[in-house]
Amino acid sequence: MKAELLSNKRNDGLRTNQDHCTPEFLWKAIIGFAPIVLDPCSNMWSTVPAKQTYNIDYEEDGLELPWPAVGLIYLNPPFGNLRPWIDRCNRHSKEHPQSDMLMVCPFSPPTKWFRAAWEGQLECAAAWPQRVCWEGAGTRPAFYTGVLYWGPSIAKFIEWAEFNDCLVMLPPANSN
Repeated sequence: MKAELLSNKRNDGLRTNQDHCTPEFLWKAIIGFAPIVLDPCSNMWSTVPAKQTYNIDYEEDGLELPWPAVGLIYLNPPFGNLRPWIDRCNRHSKEHPQSDMLMVCPFSPPTKWFRAAWEGQLECAAAWPQRVCWEGAGTRPAFYTGVLYWGPSIAKFIEWAEFNDCLVMLPPANSN
């Protein structure tokens, strides 16, 4: 999939509704789980302290570029097109089972993309305890934020989620 389909193309430095960045309190909580080795969904406004980023503004397509086989991959993808990112996480988890992935997204269990994660390789999901005001958005959205987890450290994720007062959901046994 081409980067042009994932974000509105622009050279004017103006944000679109797909350019909302992770607020500092949330990425600080994320790095409490593990240091971030890759943010494949970065943009020019992001302050996420990842060792490596793929920046859509520089035509670096995080869906197509390589992801590390180990370490934490943190994703805050464009909420308007989540399914390709879910599919990539499912594939990456199957190919690299020692890799941890945390994705923040709307907490929407009834949606097709959430079901694709739930029926794929997703290990656990958590609902953040309050609505998150994303950097660049100006107001809080109508949805709650979910944190989806793929990887081998399920107990660590559950402990992290409970420490952050999240509601934790585990897929039914043998669902993936």
